[in-house]
Amino acid sequence: MEWVYTLPNGLFFLLCTGTTIVFAALGLLASRPWVRRHADEHAAQNDLVSYFLGASGVVYGIALGLVAAGVWTNFQTLSGQVDQEAAITAAIYQDVSAYPMPHRLALQSQLRQYVQVVIDQDWPQHRAGKMPAASTRWIYKAAIYQDVSAYPMPQRLALQSQLRQYVQVVIDQDWPQHRAGKMPAASTRCLYHFKRQLFDFMPADAGQRLIHEQALDQYNELAKVRRSRLQGSDTSLPAVMWWVIILGAAINLIVTWFFISDHVGYHLALTILLALLLGSLLFLTAAMDNPFRGGFSVDAEAFKLILPQMPASRILSLK
Repeated sequence: MEWVYTLPNGLFFLLCTGTTIVFAALGLLASRPWVRRHADEHAAQNDLVSYFLGASGVVYGIALGLVAAGVWTNFQTLSGQVDQEAAITAAIYQDVSAYPMPHRLALQSQLRQYVQVVIDQDWPQHRAGKMPAASTRWIYKAAIYQDVSAYPMPQRLALQSQLRQYVQVVIDQDWPQHRAGKMPAASTRCLYHFKRQLFDFMPADAGQRLIHEQALDQYNELAKVRRSRLQGSDTSLPAVMWWVIILGAAINLIVTWFFISDHVGYHLALTILLALLLGSLLFLTAAMDNPFRGGFSVDAEAFKLILPQMPASRILSLK
């Protein structure tokens, strides 16, 4: 069912609600003659069905509510982690601005490339349900950008350049891969080059040592939040849970078929309304189940916002 996440939200909603409505309406019309033949007392029949519908509705409502709450919490958590990753990357870029040349330029270039890879490669893989690998090498770069700003030249320029490259990679490569449900790989190389450049720097005095320690801390934090993002790209409800959710919706609709009513139009309208409600809840749960996929998903806007803060003129291509 991965193909449903390639649909626009409106079409996905119509698919979910339309399926439940057609199932409910056709089932009611097909079962109505059989139910009326086997029902002795209409009032007693309706009372019994009402009891079972109430019980099943409460149980299903609580279960689906808990699932929806968990899915929404996971969506919000991943969205916050993406914002945090972008913020740390931007901070690292500022830090390496104080590094001496050529380290400053190299680090800035790699940070920018990392952000670009995340946007262009990681996110498409996220949306495809795959694990991004592009931005992994650039993973530890943005709050670090702030730290390396105090590094002496040329280390400062090299580090800032690599951090900017990392951000660019996240935007251009990681995010398309996220949306495609894939694992981004481009930003991984970016972070690797940045880490190598950062670790090669040897502070010349106490001030540079303090700045370098802060940059290393930011790099480690960036690594953590990026790892959380990559793990979150593969987070979704188990298939067995989806079968239970769909079965629960079907059971609640089937129970409504056992009501006895002389006005088939009223009975059909009420059944369709219930099917519309259940279909809407199924759509909402499915739309948020994969935070990086579909029309309702976490985007790379946080990385796009910090990219202009990393001047392209400072980029230094490092292989």
